[in-house]
Amino acid sequence: MNKDGSGIRTLTIVLPGGSTAQVIEDFVITKSEVINGIALATEIADAQREPSAVIDDQSLVRHILTLRSKPSVCGR
Repeated sequence: MNKDGSGIRTLTIVLPGGSTAQVIEDFVITKSEVINGIALATEIADAQREPSAVIDDQSLVRHILTLRSKPSVCGR
């Protein structure tokens, strides 16, 4: 991840039929919050670089990932 909250992630997905495909997604942290003194991403937007590896119509895949609950601290 870059200092500006952007980055790249590479995923290996299993396709119907059992074969696998590499997927590269660009992402950026769009919201963050300091929780227990630690800065955490609370929302991340991403977009797949290549058309979908699963859908045959050349669809662009996008996601918004949201932290649904605050993490707990072990031992507290």
